[in-house]
Amino acid sequence: MTGFRASAVGALTAALVVGGAAAPAAAKVKFTSIHYNVGSTVLTNSNINKEFVTIKNTGRHAVRLHGWKIVDRRQSTTGSNAAYVFKGHARLRPGHSLRLHSGKGRDTRKNKYWGLSRFRWNDGPSGDTAYLNKRSGKLVDSCSYTPAANPSPAPC
Repeated sequence: MTGFRASAVGALTAALVVGGAAAPAAAKVKFTSIHYNVGSTVLTNSNINKEFVTIKNTGRHAVRLHGWKIVDRRQSTTGSNAAYVFKGHARLRPGHSLRLHSGKGRDTRKNKYWGLSRFRWNDGPSGDTAYLNKRSGKLVDSCSYTPAANPSPAPC
């Protein structure tokens, strides 16, 4: 082997040893839209369920959502943040989306229900922000909108 080739191979080998093997790509879960204005102020479960946020796994690996939260930091009637916590065996496969509806219903793989009897997302002039946090509390993604700039559904 020539001196140049030996040096290049040695440098490459050292870089691989120091850097280690490439880590698998982390799954990426992101908001894709918020449907905040259902066209009615009548508080029926059907209308409340027309209000939902959509998240999508844009990564290459399934994500176990147990303990993750979708949070609305707007003060609720109890004076604290409103949060939906994913329970059970909620998983989001690569390339798949999931909707979190504000009202009541039976959870499926593609649709989860917050169980509220009121609208959650603000359709007033100030808009709102949804936050997605891991079980550890680490912020994964957020989506903000104002009705004037982002008619419902607001893209994220």
